[in-house]
Amino acid sequence: PELYNLIKNGFTPFSNSYDKSLITKLQEKYNALMNDDRYSYPYAGYDGKTYKREMINPAVNFPELSSLITEDVIKVAEGYYTNGCFTIKHIGCGKNYYVPEEIRKDHEMFSNFWHFDFNETSEMKYFVYMSDVTEKDGPFHAQTKSRTQELIKMGFDNRKNYGLPSDVLEDSNQVHKMKGPAGTSFFGHPAVILHRAGDPFEGHSRNLIQFQFTPAKEKLPKDWIKNVIPHEIHRYEPTKNLTN
Repeated sequence: PELYNLIKNGFTPFSNSYDKSLITKLQEKYNALMNDDRYSYPYAGYDGKTYKREMINPAVNFPELSSLITEDVIKVAEGYYTNGCFTIKHIGCGKNYYVPEEIRKDHEMFSNFWHFDFNETSEMKYFVYMSDVTEKDGPFHAQTKSRTQELIKMGFDNRKNYGLPSDVLEDSNQVHKMKGPAGTSFFGHPAVILHRAGDPFEGHSRNLIQFQFTPAKEKLPKDWIKNVIPHEIHRYEPTKNLTN
């Protein structure tokens, strides 16, 4: 059913087999790295304040996260690709913070505007929360493939100029929000469905791991983490007032 939903809708919640003790240990390491400037950095901000942090090369600094790619995760990914082969190209670990309304309405801090990812359409992602995520913590928002097509026909343009009123894009009958305790996971095809990060309420934040899957010619090797390509660092520099 989860593979079917992924193919049909472009995303699906996933009933993983993670043990609670594993998630607790990963959370502890995740938080330690995210609070240490040697292993993470300010990714986005405004007026001297950081609103998102990103981990530096998680495959090297946080190899324990490889335990999240279990046999049941691999089975779904293998079923998704025609030849049953894939590799994990990138890993991203980020922390999103509360952004005041007067700032977030005009400045995108962490992909919280409706958009498509700039990935190949053959690539998909697997997401795992490293914090409890309720409505107040900024859950991942997704539109189905069919709804995405409807919105495009209705005039959706791009993340900087929607071309549609917010009540249409934020229709509660159409928007799916991924919520749940730490360890909650889901698959998504963000290059083909409209999606966005939710906005954490004041005093709240969200920790998320993203595994980026891409087609391959051979089965995923046991030591796959050695082949993960680190993301380029885009550091927020308050003196330049940059935003991402």
